[in-house]
Amino acid sequence: MAVNENKEEKKTEYDNSKAEKIAQVVMQQVQEILSSNLLKNFNVMSRFVEDLCFDELEIYELIYRIENKFKVAIPESVAEEFTSPIDLIGYLNIIIREPLNIEEEL
Repeated sequence: MAVNENKEEKKTEYDNSKAEKIAQVVMQQVQEILSSNLLKNFNVMSRFVEDLCFDELEIYELIYRIENKFKVAIPESVAEEFTSPIDLIGYLNIIIREPLNIEEEL
C-alpha cells in the first residue's frame, strides 16, 4: 500500500513540476513578444488580442517559439482556438507526457 502511495506522490510532484515549467516558459515567451508593446501587466488569463494587443503574426510567433521550445507540433486548427496563455498551457499539459526537454535557444 505504501509503495502505491509513494508512486502516486511522485507522479503528482512530476505533474505539478511539469505544469509549472510549461507555464513559466509560455509566460516568458509572451513577455518577450510583449517587450515591443511595453505592456507589463498581464497574466495567464489575459486574452491575446483584447488584452495583450497581439496581432495574428505575434500569435503565430508565440506558437512557433513554443513548438521549438517543447519540440511539439501544434496543429493550426488547434492554435486558432487559443485565446489566452492559459489555453496554450492547458493544451501543452495534455500533449506533453514525458520529462521536459526544453531548448534553451530558439
